[in-house]
Amino acid sequence: MKHLITAAALVAALSTPATAAVETLQERCSSVAATAHSIMRAHQHGVALGVILAGIDEASSDPEVGAAITELALIAYGEPRYQTEAAQQRSADEFRDIVHVWCLS
Repeated sequence: MKHLITAAALVAALSTPATAAVETLQERCSSVAATAHSIMRAHQHGVALGVILAGIDEASSDPEVGAAITELALIAYGEPRYQTEAAQQRSADEFRDIVHVWCLS
């Protein structure tokens, strides 16, 4: 859980480029939570961690943000995969909500 707090805080703090319009904390945390949800959905659907990590490397222009999102991916991929769609969705939704709460706090 300590890693989750650290990763969520880093992503929240670093995810807005200096040139972008100022986002509210809620907007930034919603974005972080959506990213966490997408990562967990990919994990639940069997996407290899290497594919996710490669995507993070390609998409992130800021190494610190990339490192924080990588940490979220590692946490997500440490969770079990479920067989039913309902359980997979529940897992992704719970992960999203946990990240969102930690980001806001």
